[in-house]
Amino acid sequence: MTVQFDYGDWVVVASISPGLLQTWDSPAELGDVHYTSIEDEEGNSIPDEVITSEQWDEMFDMAYEAAACHV
Repeated sequence: MTVQFDYGDWVVVASISPGLLQTWDSPAELGDVHYTSIEDEEGNSIPDEVITSEQWDEMFDMAYEAAACHV
C-alpha cells in the first residue's frame, strides 16, 4: 500500500508492507516502510543524510497511521 502525507514542509510518499497492517499486535519494523520520495514544496528531493533519526521516527509513525486509516 502506498500512502502520501505532509511532514512539515515536506511531502512524503511511502510504501507500506502488507504484513505490517496484518499484525497490529506486533511491533513494526523500520523495514516495513519504504520511502518512495521525500520532497520539499518545490519538488526538490530531500537527501537521506539531512534527515535526523527523530524525523525518521516521526515519519515512520505518520506512515503507519496513514496506512491504518485506509484499512
